[in-house]
Amino acid sequence: MIQHTITIYFDIICAWSYIGHRTLFQAIALFQKTYPGARHDEFHLAFRPYYRDRSLPAVPVPLEQRLDSFLGPDAAGDIKTRVVRIGRNHGINFTFDSKIGSTRSAHRLIYAVGLSKGSEAQRALIEMLYFRWCEVGADITSYSFLAECAEAAAGFSASDALAALEEGRYGEEVDRLDARGREDGVSCVPTFDINGVRVEGAEDTATFYELFVKHKEEDGEKES
Repeated sequence: MIQHTITIYFDIICAWSYIGHRTLFQAIALFQKTYPGARHDEFHLAFRPYYRDRSLPAVPVPLEQRLDSFLGPDAAGDIKTRVVRIGRNHGINFTFDSKIGSTRSAHRLIYAVGLSKGSEAQRALIEMLYFRWCEVGADITSYSFLAECAEAAAGFSASDALAALEEGRYGEEVDRLDARGREDGVSCVPTFDINGVRVEGAEDTATFYELFVKHKEEDGEKES
């Protein structure tokens, strides 16, 4: 049994973070299913906040409006077409009906869930937030939306989630993690640290798979 350590720098409003998240876990599942002895390997996950756009307001605006004003209608249309096409290849059906704003509160709640219930609960919450915001349409700044997702996905009491959000808990902690990532050279999301190797962008499953194999083989050599 080999232990793999993965740090994921992400932001919920980043379509490429969602695609990269999906790709990573597809690669883990494939590796454990197909590589000899890998089904017993352990994967230790650390989720790290990275504010994709620090200029986003606390008061949300429609995502379509933000994209058009920030990029221009033509460029925004090209990007949306590309994201939709690539998303479909990963089983993701992107919509652009959501409201966008600061993701700091979402990261505060993800941090709180991690403290209380661990990284697997964080993963479940992150996946629901991605799905609801990217595919259904939601307001990423809404405390009630965030609390509802925390309870449904991670079993974290909605009332406790609302209390943490309304009291401003863990703001300094997530700000510090975001700053630390930038100090360590993280400049985009998604960024992955796979057993000490940094990977930027929503890579295909083969990239992650090969890194898992390399680590397993190197670790096996150390033991022999």
